[in-house]
Amino acid sequence: MSSNHTIMIKQEALLPTGFKIFGSMMICMGGTLSFIQFNLLLENFAFSGILFILTGLVLIAGGLVLITAHYRLTIDPMNKTYHIYPWLLGYIPGKPTSFKLIEKFYINGVKQSQNYHRRSGNVSSVHSYTHKAFMLLDNGEKIHLDTDDNLEKLEARVVGYRQQLKASLTVSLRADSTHE
Repeated sequence: MSSNHTIMIKQEALLPTGFKIFGSMMICMGGTLSFIQFNLLLENFAFSGILFILTGLVLIAGGLVLITAHYRLTIDPMNKTYHIYPWLLGYIPGKPTSFKLIEKFYINGVKQSQNYHRRSGNVSSVHSYTHKAFMLLDNGEKIHLDTDDNLEKLEARVVGYRQQLKASLTVSLRADSTHE
């Protein structure tokens, strides 16, 4: 999977924003704990100081996992495989799945609405669109490529993915369409 033509797409975060904030706090607490105990350990050696330093390092590692965890899609056009996996500090679980042919790329618009209730009893609705790009394979499987609120930015990225795949899949790439 380390081919030069491999396409890696970073997708949505694995955890919500609250976990990232908690992960940042864990890193700060772990760094502070380790720094203070390391300075105290230099003055006089104590076994408990080493335990506090190790606890701080564990907090730092846990915080890094919470902050950096996300889904990733890897497409290897030379071997005709794709792999969707949660990325946790470089660990890649599972194995790639084979495909024969990419039938098309398309973009769907997903309408999102949110209601705001006020004390006076008024209800305000806010509507927005999130756009999701997919790749349809020959076996009918839809692979989520990317998501963005800005359609133009998403279309530009999908065009880039198509260009990268066309270099290796000129025969296999059949059609292209955009749906909203």
